[in-house]
Amino acid sequence: MRSADELVETLTEAIVYMTGNLARWSGVEVGEQHAEPQLGQARAAFEPLTAEERARIRAKLAAMAEAAAARSDGAGWLQVLRALPSRLGLASDDEELSGPESDQRLVEVLVEVLVQLTGFYELCSDDVLDPDDALNQLENVVSILDPLSTKDKARVAAKVCSMLEEARASGASKEWVAFLEGEPDGLGLLDEQESEQ
Repeated sequence: MRSADELVETLTEAIVYMTGNLARWSGVEVGEQHAEPQLGQARAAFEPLTAEERARIRAKLAAMAEAAAARSDGAGWLQVLRALPSRLGLASDDEELSGPESDQRLVEVLVEVLVQLTGFYELCSDDVLDPDDALNQLENVVSILDPLSTKDKARVAAKVCSMLEEARASGASKEWVAFLEGEPDGLGLLDEQESEQ
């Protein structure tokens, strides 16, 4: 199923970009006390993934590191990309590989991680992260997701709507619910007609 592979790669790229910058910024602008909980949430979300699913994400990380090396990106970014598998709990393991039937679950986990990260960038205070840096991160995620097919955007939006319903049912904060309500449009998942409604 080619579409699922493309969706998994695109979501992984967006997550890598955001977690990579959090990892790079920890101890600098954002600080470990703010970055580590976000990285920890990503680790927790990736925990139930099968060995094959983790391998797919590691393959995307490796491809991004190779591309960064080929572009002669800064050594710091390359080091961050190479360290992300272990920081995100995706280090290689010896589990038995599963079949392709887990694509939907993998997409749901990736969307959940991406939404948690975009929530952090959107909702964190100005003293935690410079608003311009946060906006830059969010705009980059939108540009990464933009080439997705309408069908894939709808899959991502459906998961965000599912997260919204779960948040409402669990009594999540008004701020988080409001964020989730605007997230499909904020991520550029709705076409202009849907966005105006």
